[in-house]
Amino acid sequence: MEHRKGARKVTEIPVEIVELLNKGYLQTVNLTEWLAVDHLTLLENVLNELGFEQEAKPILQRLNALSEKKIMKLIPVISREWQLLFDCKSELERSRLFAVLAHHKSDSVRC
Repeated sequence: MEHRKGARKVTEIPVEIVELLNKGYLQTVNLTEWLAVDHLTLLENVLNELGFEQEAKPILQRLNALSEKKIMKLIPVISREWQLLFDCKSELERSRLFAVLAHHKSDSVRC
C-alpha cells in the first residue's frame, strides 16, 4: 500500500485507502488522494489518537459550523485550532505535540 500508484480520479481510490488516509495511517501519494481526505475526520482521529477526546468535540463543533468548508479555507482554520490547543499547554507539552505532528505518518497532519 505504501508504494501504490495514486488514482487519477477520487472515485478510483479504493475505499480501504480512503479509510486509512482519514485515520492518518497512510500518507497520500498524489493530489487526488489529498483532495479525497476528509480533513475533519482526520482531525478527529488524530485528536483522539493524541488523547484529546475532550477537546475534540468543541473543536469539531466550531469547524462543522463554518459556512465555507472548501479545503483551502478549512486548512488555515484547522491550523488555528491546533494553535489554540497548543496555547493551553506547557512549553514541554507543546514541544512534544509539535514533534508528534511533525513526524506523523499522514502528510496532511504534517501539513
